[in-house]
Amino acid sequence: MIQSIERAMNILELFLILNKNELSIKDIVSNIDLPKSTCFRIVKTLYELGYLNQNPENSKYYLSWKMLSFSDHIKENNLIIKTVKPHVVKLRDYFGETVHCSVQEDDSIIYIAVEESEKKLFFRTGIGKKNYIHATAVGKAILAFNSEENLEYILRKPLIKLTNTTITDPDIFKNELLNIRKCGYAIDNEESVEGLFCIAVPVLRGEEAIAAISISTPSIRVSNEIKSDMIEKLLQVSKDLKNIL
Repeated sequence: MIQSIERAMNILELFLILNKNELSIKDIVSNIDLPKSTCFRIVKTLYELGYLNQNPENSKYYLSWKMLSFSDHIKENNLIIKTVKPHVVKLRDYFGETVHCSVQEDDSIIYIAVEESEKKLFFRTGIGKKNYIHATAVGKAILAFNSEENLEYILRKPLIKLTNTTITDPDIFKNELLNIRKCGYAIDNEESVEGLFCIAVPVLRGEEAIAAISISTPSIRVSNEIKSDMIEKLLQVSKDLKNIL
């Protein structure tokens, strides 16, 4: 691994990790184990290359518009996004709720396509945002249709408790995944965020999940009838997409 490139990427990723629009050199130094002089040189290089801009009022740095060119390129050329996008839009329009497509990235899930609800109360996320794989419907849908080795990789660390309903016991979690594999869909009933209900299905290549699609809604808007309708529509989407990618 080339150390200088790794350090530069760590600085860029810090904006996502800290969820801040602007960072000072002091902010960067306090969160990355590097000398101040090294951080300054790397930041200056990223600035000169056009990946960072500097606010003249406070001298803090922020990600430039140039970064969006990577996002646009990925969205336009990624086969998964191009294939699932019409289904994501159709589900959002039908139910009026937020719909996501996510993939696994290391031990998290990352949202690669999002169509937000137009209702006043909805779960807001964004493309490129990460979330816990063990506490989300999309995460569980992916893990249920994946290898045992991948699951053991996730379980090498404790399952973090996010709400009162988060599954943290590895044996119970494994049993949950077995049930998901049998029925074909996963549910997150306030396991990641209190008051949030999600249902997800895998996007399969063969028998392995390469992504997952979910519908997210405030729990107060979910009746048994709506839940059944969501499951039916999502299972049909999963069937339609199987082996296309």
